[in-house]
Amino acid sequence: MYSDKFKGQQILFSLFLVVILFFSCETIEEAEKPSFSENELKMLEAYLKDDTIYFDGPVGDVDTMSITGVYTEIEKGSAGFISKEPSLRRKIVIKHLPVDNWKRVTYSGKEVMKEEQQILLSLTKSLLAEGGNYCVFSFKDFSVLVDSVPLLKKDTITLKGKSFSNYVILKRGGHKMIKDSSKTQAIYWSEREGLFAYENFKGDVWVKR
Repeated sequence: MYSDKFKGQQILFSLFLVVILFFSCETIEEAEKPSFSENELKMLEAYLKDDTIYFDGPVGDVDTMSITGVYTEIEKGSAGFISKEPSLRRKIVIKHLPVDNWKRVTYSGKEVMKEEQQILLSLTKSLLAEGGNYCVFSFKDFSVLVDSVPLLKKDTITLKGKSFSNYVILKRGGHKMIKDSSKTQAIYWSEREGLFAYENFKGDVWVKR
């Protein structure tokens, strides 16, 4: 008798889990095709596939990167607590020339396996009403996550005789723990130029040619 009752409870519990899973995995139907705002797209407009960009360094050295692709992805996801959040993502993928494998930096600040290609910028937009947006900027050993599109400075900055406006300076967190002065401490980004400069902890600056 006890065994039958226990089995019955197991069946009810299993049915309960099935119901929870069903509603958790229910796909969000989009009322209209998701899209990025004009301000969001401006952060990505500087690049086209196969572009090659040069950065002049402090002692005549040159860094080069190639745009291998600009992609838009939709993560269907669902509203359930055990599912990925539905989102729209647009990203710019680069390759350093000559080919150099840089360690990818996670959001926790840990460096993981080396990768030949790198996502220079990814912009993610939640498809849920209560969801948020965020950007991830990465370059070489540098990576930073910011909420939505960062506010741009309206003044003009001059680096190596070149002027840039409508820009943002993004700095590495936890810099006091960095002992290697050759690591990148900040990147400079503008609507018109995209990544136009970066600086290491020595104060050396590379500027877009």
